[in-house]
Amino acid sequence: MKKVFSVVIVLLFLAAALFAGSTFWFGMQTQQQYLHILEQTSQLGYIHLTNESYDRGLLNSKARTAVKIRDLGGGLSTGAGKEPEDVVGFTMIHDIRHGPLPLWESPDGKRQLKPVLAIIETRIELSPETQAELKKTFGELPEIASMKNYTTLSIGGDGETLLDIPAFHQTVEKDKKVTVEWKGLTANMAFTADLKKFTGSLNAPGLKAVGDDGELEINGLACTFDSYEGIKGLFLGDASFNLARLEFAGKTTGEEKQFSMNGLKMKTSSQALTDTVNYSVTAGIDRVMTKDTLYGPGVCELEFRKLDAASLAKLQQAFQELQAQFPQRSVEEINQMMVAKYAEILPGLIKNSPEIEVARLSLKTSDGDFVGKAKIVIDGTNAAAMINPLFLLSAVTAHAEFTIADLLLQRIHESSRRKEITAAVEQGTQEPLNDEEIKALTTSECKKRLAALVAQNILIYEDGHYKASADYQQGRIELNGRPLTLQDLLK
Repeated sequence: MKKVFSVVIVLLFLAAALFAGSTFWFGMQTQQQYLHILEQTSQLGYIHLTNESYDRGLLNSKARTAVKIRDLGGGLSTGAGKEPEDVVGFTMIHDIRHGPLPLWESPDGKRQLKPVLAIIETRIELSPETQAELKKTFGELPEIASMKNYTTLSIGGDGETLLDIPAFHQTVEKDKKVTVEWKGLTANMAFTADLKKFTGSLNAPGLKAVGDDGELEINGLACTFDSYEGIKGLFLGDASFNLARLEFAGKTTGEEKQFSMNGLKMKTSSQALTDTVNYSVTAGIDRVMTKDTLYGPGVCELEFRKLDAASLAKLQQAFQELQAQFPQRSVEEINQMMVAKYAEILPGLIKNSPEIEVARLSLKTSDGDFVGKAKIVIDGTNAAAMINPLFLLSAVTAHAEFTIADLLLQRIHESSRRKEITAAVEQGTQEPLNDEEIKALTTSECKKRLAALVAQNILIYEDGHYKASADYQQGRIELNGRPLTLQDLLK
């Protein structure tokens, strides 16, 4: 019996020693991964993270991270030679619980049974200056102050972070009284140990702000992303942005203003193909209402094809280097440096004969529809000579066409002309006119102008629509199937 008891004591001692050793190792690995994340994130340039302290314990550790988000363009506005200003500065406080088996609830409220490297609970500690600014602007918002972020680090170093900003209802009284109803926000992001792949989503059910001057309401904000470091260090992948509804109603200088938007959707995608990269952007809207005018649905599909990956990486690096020059250089110097860098990179960027295409552009309105498309192709056969603008123009092939309802084009022309007349009256270069006179004048001018464009074959009128089609190749232009010189366009 004594031998059994002795064996049990020894096994318990070994288990305790193993547990202590494993938690010590996990604590050490967690600290290394924490410092690695700070180093990698600070390479973004516009954000600087500094470890203020790290107190490592056996089961738990505590750390403090100073965060400074910089205005890299500050030097342009404050003058050359001045340091860029910090837009936001705060401290992140981390409570770190070591693995491998942290017997507590995970951030999603479930018991954590899977072995992990650590679970990190992060909260924000604002500086006294920032607290004073937020208090003046928003009043007391304990929900924002109590928001927390949870990060779970897996044994392999990859992990997932969860952010939850609770809902609140607050009345802010600064210059004017505004009542804000915030319905909360949740976000999550998974990342690999080398921080070269990120996936995640963000959801914000809504925001409503009501004040003396009007009311703003936003509903159904959602974002997703799946990005990774691909060819030549470029981040590629897919992202989406959706907004269910945005509505504003209010008064400005006694004039009622109303605007609403439904079903805004955007998608972006970037993929590598051998040594080139293709980008695509699709944006769509279900409905836009301004005063009594309805627009939508509408869609725009934009594609960039065969962009040289190495040149894109150089362009990205050049932009980062120029950002570092902002505090020491004037606007004119920065512009000159940018032009020089772009000219240096341009031949490589177009050597694979890139294409830019508006594959689809359409919008329905209460006055009719607009449909258009366009495509530009650059022949990169003699890319080295493209620094010369004349060679670049000769390498470009382009096509564009559109169809627009006659009433819609008239409305656009009349609206533009009305603004010109109103401005001229205000400047004293035009005799004052009432609304009926302005309407009659703009309608008459519009009809004459459109008739002249049709007579010159710049526009084609057919079945209640105006159409135009243009092609450009090696310095030659064809408009609606008829050769056209640049001098003709200047008449």
